[in-house]
Amino acid sequence: MKKIEFDVIISGAGYVGMSLACLLAKQNLKIAVIDNNCSYKNDNAKSKFPSRIFAIASASMEIFKNIGIADQIRSHAQPINQILIEDCENNEELIFNPKDLSLQNFGFMVDEVYILNSLNEGVKKCKNIAIYAKHEITQVVNHPYNTEIKFSNNKTLVSKLLIVAEGKNSKTRDLVGIKTKKTDYKQEAIVFDLKHEFNHQGIAVEKFLKAGPFAVLPKKGGYESCIVWTDKNGVGKILASMSKDDVAYMIKSKLENYLGNIEIISDIIYFPLSLVYAKSYIKDKTILCGDAMHSIHPIAGQGLNLGLRDVQLLAELIKENIGLGLNICSNNLLNQYNKKREFDVNLMINSTHNINQIFSSNMISAKILRKAGLKVINNLTPLKKYIMSYASGYKN
Repeated sequence: MKKIEFDVIISGAGYVGMSLACLLAKQNLKIAVIDNNCSYKNDNAKSKFPSRIFAIASASMEIFKNIGIADQIRSHAQPINQILIEDCENNEELIFNPKDLSLQNFGFMVDEVYILNSLNEGVKKCKNIAIYAKHEITQVVNHPYNTEIKFSNNKTLVSKLLIVAEGKNSKTRDLVGIKTKKTDYKQEAIVFDLKHEFNHQGIAVEKFLKAGPFAVLPKKGGYESCIVWTDKNGVGKILASMSKDDVAYMIKSKLENYLGNIEIISDIIYFPLSLVYAKSYIKDKTILCGDAMHSIHPIAGQGLNLGLRDVQLLAELIKENIGLGLNICSNNLLNQYNKKREFDVNLMINSTHNINQIFSSNMISAKILRKAGLKVINNLTPLKKYIMSYASGYKN
């Protein structure tokens, strides 16, 4: 059977894989995107499923601008006008205001479906991107100058570089032989959408309750929000079995009536939380990015932005290596990517892990530590500005 040749194969057609494909297509490279799970979604098929909403930092929106889809995404987006963090156990709060950084907002809250649909439209405009839908990789074979990807249907693709962006349970990452480390948080995220009486004013709220974080994420329009409630395993099943009116009654006290009367307008879903990250970001002619490389706790809402920073650096390094006359699977590119992503990824892994540990603990020492921590941040302007800059994606 004839082998089909590409410059780059990207396994995974989520927001990370599709964003990378669009950026590389601008470099006139021949790209194959493998979509085993059919990631494309239609917003008309959402029914009562709750939003999978993402915080897109201001710097990340620049990536979408380079792809040519920023305006399309922004039309479905809710600007994040303020971030409010509350430690409900200690009655401490921390307010982040984008005006302190001379920014209009910290970024946008957008439902994943609109991001994927916009990227899908972007991909359709690129004639040098081929989509292999419902194809499962069964074997990865490395040769001196290329890599062969074999599918379950006996079809074979060949490329100079394989990029794995499949998600935290990546099968291709396992096939390549890259090991991971995993921490089970013994927590689950409980997610549902609310309709409420008062306008949320574009304020994203993170309340730290006794059992874990309780996030209220503003949706476009002002009168709907998405709740991401972290609690111990088993709570989600109980809440999902209850009537929505009873659950609404439970959470109204947590909201302290700042949204007025509320109504749950979606199903209540829940899923387990864990930290999964790769011991190495590269192997042979394979590079990891996105959740296949680092799936972090959602406590800071930075998973998408972290993945997009992988994408941005990888696209830049490929362009730079081509300009130097190097092969895009050169050791120079692989080692640079591994080294340059290490600090940012480790910082985010450790930050989200430690924040979750501190704010989910009922030990007296943890309570004292988080109370002191919020006070320090509030009173130390440079530190507060650094945290805000990082949340906006402008790390420098």
